[in-house]
Amino acid sequence: MYSIPHFKEKDLDVIVSFMKKHPFVMLVGSNLSATQIPVLIYKQGEAIIIKGHYMKVTDHAQSFSNDPNVLVVFQGPQCYVSASWYSERGHGSTWNYMTVQAKATLQFYDDIQTSNFLKELTHHYEDPQTQPELMENMTEGYIKSSLTAIVGFEAQLTDLRATFKLSQNRDDESYMKIITALEATNLSQEKSIAEEMKERRPHLFIK
Repeated sequence: MYSIPHFKEKDLDVIVSFMKKHPFVMLVGSNLSATQIPVLIYKQGEAIIIKGHYMKVTDHAQSFSNDPNVLVVFQGPQCYVSASWYSERGHGSTWNYMTVQAKATLQFYDDIQTSNFLKELTHHYEDPQTQPELMENMTEGYIKSSLTAIVGFEAQLTDLRATFKLSQNRDDESYMKIITALEATNLSQEKSIAEEMKERRPHLFIK
Protein backbone atom coordinates (compact mmCIF):
# COMPACT_ATOMS: atom_id res chain seq x y z
CA MET A 1 0.00 0.00 0.00
CA TYR A 2 1.20 3.52 -0.86
CA SER A 3 2.60 4.84 2.41
CA ILE A 4 4.06 8.36 2.76
CA PRO A 5 4.20 10.07 6.21
CA HIS A 6 2.32 13.17 4.96
CA PHE A 7 -0.70 11.06 4.09
CA LYS A 8 -0.94 8.60 7.00
CA GLU A 9 -3.89 8.97 9.36
CA LYS A 10 -3.06 7.81 12.89
CA ASP A 11 -6.10 8.91 14.89
CA LEU A 12 -8.10 5.71 15.47
CA ASP A 13 -11.37 7.56 16.07
CA VAL A 14 -10.97 9.41 12.76
CA ILE A 15 -10.25 6.12 10.98
CA VAL A 16 -13.28 4.38 12.51
CA SER A 17 -15.51 7.33 11.61
CA PHE A 18 -14.27 7.08 8.00
CA MET A 19 -14.95 3.34 7.87
CA LYS A 20 -18.49 3.80 9.19
CA LYS A 21 -19.13 6.34 6.44
CA HIS A 22 -17.85 3.85 3.84
CA PRO A 23 -19.03 0.40 5.03
CA PHE A 24 -19.21 -1.22 1.56
CA VAL A 25 -15.86 -3.03 1.71
CA MET A 26 -13.87 -5.28 -0.55
CA LEU A 27 -12.74 -8.59 0.95
CA VAL A 28 -9.77 -10.10 -0.87
CA GLY A 29 -8.80 -13.71 -0.23
CA SER A 30 -5.37 -15.35 -0.38
CA ASN A 31 -5.98 -16.66 -3.92
CA LEU A 32 -7.11 -13.17 -5.06
CA SER A 33 -10.81 -14.05 -4.96
CA ALA A 34 -12.71 -10.94 -3.95
CA THR A 35 -16.18 -9.72 -3.08
CA GLN A 36 -17.73 -6.39 -2.14
CA ILE A 37 -20.16 -6.42 0.77
CA PRO A 38 -21.61 -4.12 3.45
CA VAL A 39 -20.29 -4.57 6.99
CA LEU A 40 -21.06 -3.22 10.43
CA ILE A 41 -18.10 -1.72 12.28
CA TYR A 42 -17.57 -1.71 16.05
CA LYS A 43 -14.82 -0.16 18.15
CA GLN A 44 -14.20 -2.10 21.37
CA GLY A 45 -11.43 -0.35 23.26
CA GLU A 46 -8.52 -0.34 20.81
CA ALA A 47 -9.96 -3.25 18.82
CA ILE A 48 -12.03 -2.82 15.67
CA ILE A 49 -14.51 -5.56 14.78
CA ILE A 50 -16.43 -5.98 11.53
CA LYS A 51 -19.47 -8.18 10.94
CA GLY A 52 -20.84 -9.19 7.55
CA HIS A 53 -22.16 -11.93 5.30
CA TYR A 54 -21.72 -13.21 1.75
CA MET A 55 -23.24 -15.74 -0.65
CA LYS A 56 -22.16 -19.38 -0.33
CA VAL A 57 -22.20 -20.45 -3.98
CA THR A 58 -19.35 -18.23 -5.17
CA ASP A 59 -15.64 -18.54 -5.89
CA HIS A 60 -14.76 -16.21 -3.03
CA ALA A 61 -16.81 -18.27 -0.55
CA GLN A 62 -14.73 -21.34 -1.37
CA SER A 63 -11.55 -19.29 -1.07
CA PHE A 64 -12.49 -17.86 2.35
CA SER A 65 -13.53 -21.31 3.58
CA ASN A 66 -10.15 -22.76 2.60
CA ASP A 67 -8.23 -19.81 4.05
CA PRO A 68 -10.13 -17.30 6.25
CA ASN A 69 -7.30 -14.75 6.14
CA VAL A 70 -8.39 -11.73 4.10
CA LEU A 71 -7.50 -8.18 3.19
CA VAL A 72 -10.28 -5.69 3.95
CA VAL A 73 -10.40 -2.49 1.87
CA PHE A 74 -12.51 0.56 2.73
CA GLN A 75 -12.60 3.01 -0.18
CA GLY A 76 -13.69 6.63 0.19
CA PRO A 77 -13.86 9.56 -2.24
CA GLN A 78 -11.16 10.04 -4.89
CA CYS A 79 -10.43 12.52 -7.67
CA TYR A 80 -7.84 13.92 -10.09
CA VAL A 81 -5.78 16.92 -9.00
CA SER A 82 -4.24 19.02 -11.78
CA ALA A 83 -0.75 20.45 -11.27
CA SER A 84 -2.04 23.58 -13.00
CA TRP A 85 -3.71 24.43 -9.68
CA TYR A 86 -0.41 24.61 -7.77
CA SER A 87 1.26 27.88 -6.84
CA GLU A 88 4.35 26.88 -8.83
CA ARG A 89 4.48 25.35 -12.32
CA GLY A 90 6.61 22.42 -13.38
CA HIS A 91 5.16 19.76 -11.05
CA GLY A 92 3.29 16.60 -11.91
CA SER A 93 -0.43 16.16 -11.47
CA THR A 94 -1.74 13.57 -9.02
CA TRP A 95 -4.77 11.84 -7.53
CA ASN A 96 -6.26 12.53 -4.11
CA TYR A 97 -8.08 9.74 -2.29
CA MET A 98 -9.00 8.22 1.05
CA THR A 99 -8.65 4.52 1.79
CA VAL A 100 -8.17 2.14 4.72
CA GLN A 101 -6.74 -1.36 4.43
CA ALA A 102 -6.54 -3.98 7.14
CA LYS A 103 -5.91 -7.68 7.59
CA ALA A 104 -8.44 -9.98 9.24
CA THR A 105 -9.19 -13.63 9.94
CA LEU A 106 -12.86 -14.45 9.41
CA GLN A 107 -14.70 -16.24 12.22
CA PHE A 108 -17.75 -17.91 10.70
CA TYR A 109 -21.23 -17.84 12.24
CA ASP A 110 -23.67 -20.70 12.62
CA ASP A 111 -27.28 -20.19 11.45
CA ILE A 112 -28.46 -18.72 14.76
CA GLN A 113 -25.58 -16.25 14.90
CA THR A 114 -26.11 -15.35 11.24
CA SER A 115 -29.82 -14.79 11.85
CA ASN A 116 -29.06 -12.51 14.82
CA PHE A 117 -26.57 -10.57 12.75
CA LEU A 118 -29.06 -10.12 9.89
CA LYS A 119 -31.59 -8.69 12.35
CA GLU A 120 -28.93 -6.27 13.58
CA LEU A 121 -27.94 -5.31 10.02
CA THR A 122 -31.54 -4.84 8.94
CA HIS A 123 -32.37 -2.63 11.93
CA HIS A 124 -29.23 -0.57 11.27
CA TYR A 125 -30.41 0.39 7.79
CA GLU A 126 -34.18 0.06 8.07
CA ASP A 127 -34.91 1.81 11.38
CA PRO A 128 -34.55 5.27 9.77
CA GLN A 129 -37.10 4.35 7.06
CA THR A 130 -40.70 5.54 7.28
CA GLN A 131 -42.04 1.98 7.07
CA PRO A 132 -39.07 -0.26 7.93
CA GLU A 133 -38.96 -3.76 6.45
CA LEU A 134 -37.57 -5.82 9.34
CA MET A 135 -36.80 -9.53 9.67
CA GLU A 136 -39.45 -9.73 12.35
CA ASN A 137 -42.00 -9.14 9.58
CA MET A 138 -40.64 -11.84 7.25
CA THR A 139 -41.94 -15.39 7.02
CA GLU A 140 -40.05 -18.24 8.64
CA GLY A 141 -39.76 -19.95 5.26
CA TYR A 142 -38.19 -16.90 3.65
CA ILE A 143 -35.67 -16.53 6.48
CA LYS A 144 -34.73 -20.23 6.40
CA SER A 145 -34.17 -20.19 2.64
CA SER A 146 -32.03 -17.07 2.97
CA LEU A 147 -29.88 -18.63 5.71
CA THR A 148 -29.10 -21.64 3.51
CA ALA A 149 -27.65 -19.30 0.89
CA ILE A 150 -25.32 -17.12 2.98
CA VAL A 151 -22.39 -17.24 5.39
CA GLY A 152 -22.21 -14.80 8.31
CA PHE A 153 -18.92 -13.83 9.93
CA GLU A 154 -17.09 -11.44 12.20
CA ALA A 155 -13.43 -10.49 12.34
CA GLN A 156 -11.04 -8.28 14.25
CA LEU A 157 -9.03 -5.95 12.03
CA THR A 158 -5.25 -5.99 12.37
CA ASP A 159 -2.37 -4.15 10.67
CA LEU A 160 -4.63 -1.16 10.07
CA ARG A 161 -3.31 1.26 7.44
CA ALA A 162 -5.10 4.50 6.60
CA THR A 163 -3.95 6.65 3.70
CA PHE A 164 -5.79 9.95 3.31
CA LYS A 165 -3.91 11.59 0.43
CA LEU A 166 -5.26 15.14 0.48
CA SER A 167 -2.43 17.38 -0.78
CA GLN A 168 -0.97 17.75 2.72
CA ASN A 169 2.49 18.04 1.12
CA ARG A 170 1.58 21.27 -0.73
CA ASP A 171 1.91 24.88 0.44
CA ASP A 172 -1.17 26.73 1.69
CA GLU A 173 -1.65 28.69 -1.53
CA SER A 174 -1.67 25.51 -3.62
CA TYR A 175 -3.89 23.80 -1.08
CA MET A 176 -6.54 26.53 -1.32
CA LYS A 177 -6.34 26.62 -5.12
CA ILE A 178 -6.97 22.87 -5.21
CA ILE A 179 -10.00 23.23 -2.93
CA THR A 180 -11.42 26.04 -5.07
CA ALA A 181 -10.89 24.11 -8.30
CA LEU A 182 -12.46 20.92 -6.92
CA GLU A 183 -15.51 22.80 -5.62
CA ALA A 184 -15.95 24.46 -9.01
CA THR A 185 -16.39 21.08 -10.73
CA ASN A 186 -19.67 20.54 -8.87
CA LEU A 187 -18.94 16.78 -8.93
CA SER A 188 -19.74 14.75 -5.83
CA GLN A 189 -16.39 13.05 -5.24
CA GLU A 190 -14.41 16.20 -5.99
CA LYS A 191 -16.58 18.16 -3.57
CA SER A 192 -16.17 15.46 -0.92
CA ILE A 193 -12.39 15.66 -1.21
CA ALA A 194 -12.56 19.47 -1.04
CA GLU A 195 -14.63 19.28 2.16
CA GLU A 196 -12.14 16.88 3.74
CA MET A 197 -9.28 19.22 2.80
CA LYS A 198 -11.04 22.25 4.29
CA GLU A 199 -11.58 20.41 7.58
CA ARG A 200 -7.88 19.56 7.81
CA ARG A 201 -6.45 22.92 6.72
CA PRO A 202 -6.40 24.54 10.22
CA HIS A 203 -4.17 21.72 11.46
CA LEU A 204 -1.82 22.03 8.50
CA PHE A 205 -1.22 25.72 7.86
CA ILE A 206 -3.16 28.02 10.23
CA LYS A 207 -1.43 28.66 13.56
